Amino acid sequence: MISRALIATLCLVIAGLMASWFVAGALVAPSPREIGDPPRDLNATAFIVNSDSGSKISGWHTQPDSSHGVIVLLHGIRGSRLSMLDRARMLHHAGYATVMIDLQAHGESSGDAITAGYLEQHDVRAAVKFARHQHPLSPSA
Repeated sequence: MISRALIATLCLVIAGLMASWFVAGALVAPSPREIGDPPRDLNATAFIVNSDSGSKISGWHTQPDSSHGVIVLLHGIRGSRLSMLDRARMLHHAGYATVMIDLQAHGESSGDAITAGYLEQHDVRAAVKFARHQHPLSPSA
């Protein structure tokens, strides 16, 4: 009776570990998608920067007629720069330039896995560096 209970418990533990393995794999799997052309109403241009994570980061740079500064916009996990378009439009109308990127393993950026910030921090630094290069005299946020 005890041996049957131990075997049943072992089977449940193994099944739980296998389920966890598959769920974890799905959570870190890349989320690539085609984004398309930059929005014309924002005077946006496409760019690609190299990240210290080893990924090539795709993004858009919007430029209003007169800029009060530049803001880097970032999407959530499994998202893309498309999720930032409404914010970019609001900021564009308020006179701010924006830099929107697809973090590694998202959208059109390269990458093997989503690391929930561990490697994506390098992508953000590359975006901020790009923003500062494009707007050297502007405040950045």
